[in-house]
Amino acid sequence: MAITRPDWITDQMWNAMCNAKMSLPSSIDQADLSKPFVYDRSYGVFFAPSGSHQVAMSLLLAWKNQEKNGVRVAEKLGLSYSDGTADYYLEHIQGTAFLSSVGKRICAGKKSNLNELEKEYFGIINYLFD
Repeated sequence: MAITRPDWITDQMWNAMCNAKMSLPSSIDQADLSKPFVYDRSYGVFFAPSGSHQVAMSLLLAWKNQEKNGVRVAEKLGLSYSDGTADYYLEHIQGTAFLSSVGKRICAGKKSNLNELEKEYFGIINYLFD
């Protein structure tokens, strides 16, 4: 069975996702949350290998700000790329989290950024800004 790209992902978005080593999004209820990922409530779970989480979160922040990539959103918001944009994304965007292959723990910005269903799916969560 071939996996098809959702219609909302443009060629430009797809190229940026490939550069960030992101998978196509999966719904939270169907994703394997034991593998490294970046989660955004608006899009779903994107699997992202070690070393690419900050770039993936920066790209998702760019999309939220109608920018095409993380470098542009960093310039727009006066942040460093990619650590600053990733931290900003987690702290300020509702419904965001990630699992790094390094820490093996799901991390989110603030407890208030996740709803009860997301907290239930993720289980133990390390909050970075609370």
